[in-house]
Amino acid sequence: MSHDPCPEFPEYSTASSSLDNLPFVLMLVLGAGMLRLSITDSAAGWIWAGLYVLAGALGVLNVMLRLCPYCPSYGKRSCPCGYGVIAAKLHRAGDPSAFSGRFRGGILPLVPLWFIPPIAALVALYDSFSRVLVILLAAFLLVGFVIIPVLSHQHGCKQCPQREACPWAGRTKPPVGGGAVEGPGNV
Repeated sequence: MSHDPCPEFPEYSTASSSLDNLPFVLMLVLGAGMLRLSITDSAAGWIWAGLYVLAGALGVLNVMLRLCPYCPSYGKRSCPCGYGVIAAKLHRAGDPSAFSGRFRGGILPLVPLWFIPPIAALVALYDSFSRVLVILLAAFLLVGFVIIPVLSHQHGCKQCPQREACPWAGRTKPPVGGGAVEGPGNV
């Protein structure tokens, strides 16, 4: 009988993992829409929107290859986003004690996805007002800077087997009564 290093963590269904990824997918769709509308040349707008979505997919793949193999949820359904199961099909397991050190390299390539579309939208709005672009920008900011961080801290990070070793979620310590507490610098 094998010893499960994370027996206290729940297993997530495919449906639950899909719902956990929905805000990020929504952010990518909104970002692609903003890029499409921000670039006046229609063909170039579609190309940039497509490249943005591709960058999001490659960023997630990067997480699966560079970070997930070092997590105790690697190959298990105890990963809220489901990446651990997929990562096990793509890369061999690594040493879980290296998770914290590999975190930045796994996550850093995703960071520009939060800033490129709003910058492009603000530049386009400076040039010419568009109600649709303002709505997309507001929705993007809500999803990317409010919903994703809150859901991460209240759901994914709170139940993650690596929360203590994680440079981002490790700053979020549950209080005596349970639940996450925002620490200094948390998004």
